[in-house]
Amino acid sequence: MLNLLLPFFKLLPVCLSLFGAFLAIFLYSSSSKFLYLVKVSETGRNLFTFLNRKWFFDKFYNETINQAFLDFGYHISYKTLDRGFIEMIGPFGISRAIYLKSTILSNLQTGNFYDYALWMFFGFCIFLFLATSVILADTFSLFMFVSTLFFVNKVSK
Repeated sequence: MLNLLLPFFKLLPVCLSLFGAFLAIFLYSSSSKFLYLVKVSETGRNLFTFLNRKWFFDKFYNETINQAFLDFGYHISYKTLDRGFIEMIGPFGISRAIYLKSTILSNLQTGNFYDYALWMFFGFCIFLFLATSVILADTFSLFMFVSTLFFVNKVSK
Protein backbone atom coordinates (compact mmCIF):
# COMPACT_ATOMS: atom_id res chain seq x y z
CA MET A 1 0.00 0.00 0.00
CA LEU A 2 2.83 2.33 0.89
CA ASN A 3 4.57 1.63 -2.42
CA LEU A 4 1.46 2.81 -4.26
CA LEU A 5 1.29 6.08 -2.31
CA LEU A 6 5.00 6.90 -2.51
CA PRO A 7 4.92 8.43 -6.03
CA PHE A 8 1.83 10.40 -5.04
CA PHE A 9 3.59 11.93 -2.04
CA LYS A 10 6.68 12.66 -4.08
CA LEU A 11 4.70 14.55 -6.74
CA LEU A 12 2.34 16.29 -4.30
CA PRO A 13 4.55 19.40 -3.70
CA VAL A 14 5.04 19.93 -7.43
CA CYS A 15 1.31 19.55 -8.15
CA LEU A 16 0.31 21.92 -5.34
CA SER A 17 2.90 24.51 -6.44
CA LEU A 18 1.63 24.43 -10.01
CA PHE A 19 -1.98 24.61 -8.82
CA GLY A 20 -1.15 27.63 -6.63
CA ALA A 21 0.65 29.37 -9.47
CA PHE A 22 -2.21 28.84 -11.92
CA LEU A 23 -4.77 29.88 -9.29
CA ALA A 24 -2.84 33.10 -8.61
CA ILE A 25 -2.61 33.89 -12.32
CA PHE A 26 -6.33 33.20 -12.76
CA LEU A 27 -7.45 35.21 -9.72
CA TYR A 28 -5.26 38.23 -10.36
CA SER A 29 -5.88 38.46 -14.07
CA SER A 30 -9.56 37.70 -14.57
CA SER A 31 -11.44 38.35 -11.36
CA SER A 32 -9.74 41.16 -9.49
CA LYS A 33 -13.17 42.40 -8.32
CA PHE A 34 -13.78 39.08 -6.60
CA LEU A 35 -10.51 39.38 -4.69
CA TYR A 36 -11.31 42.94 -3.69
CA LEU A 37 -14.70 41.88 -2.33
CA VAL A 38 -13.10 39.03 -0.40
CA LYS A 39 -10.46 41.40 0.97
CA VAL A 40 -12.92 43.98 2.31
CA SER A 41 -15.38 41.45 3.74
CA GLU A 42 -15.31 40.39 7.39
CA THR A 43 -14.33 36.82 6.52
CA GLY A 44 -11.53 38.03 4.28
CA ARG A 45 -10.13 40.30 6.97
CA ASN A 46 -10.28 37.53 9.57
CA LEU A 47 -8.57 35.10 7.19
CA PHE A 48 -5.88 37.69 6.38
CA THR A 49 -5.33 38.43 10.09
CA PHE A 50 -5.07 34.72 10.92
CA LEU A 51 -2.61 34.01 8.15
CA ASN A 52 -0.60 37.19 8.70
CA ARG A 53 0.10 36.67 12.40
CA LYS A 54 3.27 35.07 13.56
CA TRP A 55 2.52 31.87 15.40
CA PHE A 56 6.19 31.20 16.37
CA PHE A 57 6.30 27.70 14.93
CA ASP A 58 9.74 28.42 13.54
CA LYS A 59 10.97 29.72 16.90
CA PHE A 60 9.70 26.63 18.69
CA TYR A 61 11.29 24.37 16.08
CA ASN A 62 14.63 26.21 16.21
CA GLU A 63 14.83 26.32 20.00
CA THR A 64 13.80 22.74 20.69
CA ILE A 65 14.98 20.58 17.81
CA ASN A 66 17.66 22.51 15.95
CA GLN A 67 19.41 23.79 19.06
CA ALA A 68 19.63 20.26 20.47
CA PHE A 69 21.33 19.06 17.28
CA LEU A 70 23.65 22.05 17.22
CA ASP A 71 24.63 21.51 20.87
CA PHE A 72 25.29 17.83 20.17
CA GLY A 73 27.37 18.71 17.14
CA TYR A 74 29.44 21.24 19.05
CA HIS A 75 29.97 19.47 22.36
CA ILE A 76 30.21 15.85 21.25
CA SER A 77 31.39 15.89 17.68
CA TYR A 78 33.61 18.97 17.65
CA LYS A 79 34.95 19.25 21.21
CA THR A 80 35.27 15.58 22.04
CA LEU A 81 36.20 14.02 18.72
CA ASP A 82 37.86 16.74 16.67
CA ARG A 83 39.59 18.76 19.36
CA GLY A 84 40.00 15.90 21.79
CA PHE A 85 40.66 12.51 20.31
CA ILE A 86 41.86 13.37 16.79
CA GLU A 87 44.13 16.23 17.85
CA MET A 88 45.68 14.19 20.66
CA ILE A 89 46.50 11.45 18.19
CA GLY A 90 47.39 13.82 15.36
CA PRO A 91 49.18 17.15 15.68
CA PHE A 92 49.38 17.54 19.46
CA GLY A 93 50.24 13.90 20.04
CA ILE A 94 53.03 13.89 17.47
CA SER A 95 54.52 17.18 18.71
CA ARG A 96 54.33 15.97 22.33
CA ALA A 97 56.02 12.68 21.45
CA ILE A 98 58.78 14.50 19.56
CA TYR A 99 59.26 16.86 22.49
CA LEU A 100 59.54 13.98 24.98
CA LYS A 101 61.98 12.06 22.77
CA SER A 102 64.09 15.18 22.22
CA THR A 103 64.33 15.79 25.97
CA ILE A 104 65.47 12.19 26.45
CA LEU A 105 68.06 12.61 23.70
CA SER A 106 69.22 15.94 25.09
CA ASN A 107 69.90 14.23 28.43
CA LEU A 108 72.39 12.02 26.58
CA GLN A 109 74.49 15.11 25.78
CA THR A 110 77.15 15.25 28.45
CA GLY A 111 79.75 17.42 26.73
CA ASN A 112 82.43 14.74 26.97
CA PHE A 113 84.30 13.69 23.83
CA TYR A 114 84.29 9.97 24.59
CA ASP A 115 80.48 9.95 24.85
CA TYR A 116 80.19 11.63 21.43
CA ALA A 117 82.73 9.18 19.99
CA LEU A 118 80.73 6.26 21.37
CA TRP A 119 77.49 7.53 19.79
CA MET A 120 79.28 8.12 16.48
CA PHE A 121 80.60 4.55 16.62
CA PHE A 122 77.08 3.20 17.27
CA GLY A 123 75.73 5.26 14.37
CA PHE A 124 78.45 4.01 12.05
CA CYS A 125 77.70 0.39 13.07
CA ILE A 126 74.00 0.87 12.35
CA PHE A 127 74.85 2.45 8.99
CA LEU A 128 77.12 -0.49 8.07
CA PHE A 129 74.47 -2.97 9.13
CA LEU A 130 71.79 -1.29 7.01
CA ALA A 131 74.09 -0.84 4.01
CA THR A 132 75.26 -4.46 4.05
CA SER A 133 71.73 -5.78 4.55
CA VAL A 134 70.61 -3.85 1.47
CA ILE A 135 73.59 -5.11 -0.51
CA LEU A 136 73.09 -8.67 0.71
CA ALA A 137 69.40 -8.50 -0.04
CA ASP A 138 70.18 -7.29 -3.55
CA THR A 139 72.83 -9.99 -3.92
CA PHE A 140 70.41 -12.64 -2.70
CA SER A 141 67.70 -11.48 -5.09
CA LEU A 142 70.20 -11.45 -7.95
CA PHE A 143 71.30 -14.98 -7.01
CA MET A 144 67.69 -16.17 -6.93
CA PHE A 145 66.99 -14.58 -10.32
CA VAL A 146 70.03 -16.18 -11.95
CA SER A 147 69.32 -19.58 -10.37
CA THR A 148 65.69 -19.40 -11.54
CA LEU A 149 66.81 -18.63 -15.08
CA PHE A 150 69.28 -21.52 -14.92
CA PHE A 151 66.60 -23.87 -13.58
CA VAL A 152 64.06 -22.81 -16.23
CA ASN A 153 66.70 -23.21 -18.93
CA LYS A 154 67.55 -26.74 -17.74
CA VAL A 155 63.88 -27.79 -17.51
CA SER A 156 63.07 -26.50 -20.99
CA LYS A 157 65.90 -28.56 -22.64
